[in-house]
Amino acid sequence: MSLSMGTRPLDVDITMPVPPERMGAVAPGYTAHRAVNAVPFVCAAASGIRSTTDLPQVIASLG
Repeated sequence: MSLSMGTRPLDVDITMPVPPERMGAVAPGYTAHRAVNAVPFVCAAASGIRSTTDLPQVIASLG
């Protein structure tokens, strides 16, 4: 894919680490997991605008 941003060209190549026939089983894991896992930390945070530096790092629990 080639995009042009103003006068600066940008070439982007995105590859997936799994073969296409396994994508249906794996792709759901690439979506909202981090955001969903952050919900308890956001709810426990003090009122007001918070940035990612105000919250603990969200790390997946892989079982």
